[in-house]
Amino acid sequence: MFDFVVIGDIIVDRIVKITDPKIISTIDTKEHTVMFPYPAKRQLDMAPETHAGGNAYNAATAIRKLGLNTAMFTVVGNDHEGSKMIEDIKALGVDCSLVQVDGENTTNSSVIMSINGDRVLFSYHHKRTYTLPQLPETKYVYLTSIGEDDAPLFHSVVEQKQKMGFKLVFSPGTLQIEESFADIKEVMQHTDVLILNKQEAVSLSRLNTESNENLLRGLHNFGPKQVVITRSERGSVASTGSEIIKQGALQVATVECTGAGDAYSSTLAAALCMNESLQTAMSWGTINSASVIGTIGATNGLLSLGEIKQQLEQKKDQFVYTEATSSEVGVPRHSVKPE
Repeated sequence: MFDFVVIGDIIVDRIVKITDPKIISTIDTKEHTVMFPYPAKRQLDMAPETHAGGNAYNAATAIRKLGLNTAMFTVVGNDHEGSKMIEDIKALGVDCSLVQVDGENTTNSSVIMSINGDRVLFSYHHKRTYTLPQLPETKYVYLTSIGEDDAPLFHSVVEQKQKMGFKLVFSPGTLQIEESFADIKEVMQHTDVLILNKQEAVSLSRLNTESNENLLRGLHNFGPKQVVITRSERGSVASTGSEIIKQGALQVATVECTGAGDAYSSTLAAALCMNESLQTAMSWGTINSASVIGTIGATNGLLSLGEIKQQLEQKKDQFVYTEATSSEVGVPRHSVKPE
């Protein structure tokens, strides 16, 4: 039996880290915009880096590094990059027997402009047919973002959960939240743990509120048993339906933030699978995500179980939780995709 089957997309991340202020004409932190001269040519002072990524790849890697028996379902393109990503994650011990190859298209890709520790992400997801096979016996399924035409896969996950009885952790992507509400609504009715960042929570809840507690209650109405909202450097907050749990963040220097959310969510899920409390699971997720943002690439900073426990002991008095503010709700998290 597996501990986890991770379901979602993987992607090739091409990260361009911009450190020279002359490249950018304006950064408006109030309006959350970046402006470049156009037309123009600029010389980078760091070579772009290519990394394996995508929500499913990041989550499966994190869970496996924590020692859990992990399988992954995804669809890759018929190219060297897709093959290399699968070979690399298989080398970590992730079972890839469920992985399918789209012979007509390449692997999904993104270009990430990393600026002052945050990013602008341009992603391209091929239109694919997602046909979920019969899942092996597993304690948990971690369902995360996929491309368009997700309804059949989501429905299949729900059907298999009803028959098999695994616990379902759901961390939807921006595309699902913005364009597939009817599809994810069915999934949420059967979700054991729903994990979102603050902007995703506001968008999905359809509530115009700055209150974390109101958002948690609103999201519970869709059916999930536990709801977790991450809030970047402000910490995270969760609800079991009867209890609100708050977890402070670690104030660390950010090198590049890609993969931090996946590290938090998948580590939290892994901790729950190990029968840890939700509070402990949130602290583990915080430790691992703080490690990820200290490196370039979505998986390079992921920690082992022993490293997380060691850091938790060392940093247990350094967590800082910040209550909700109006500016927090207003921060957009844009993923720019083609029409």
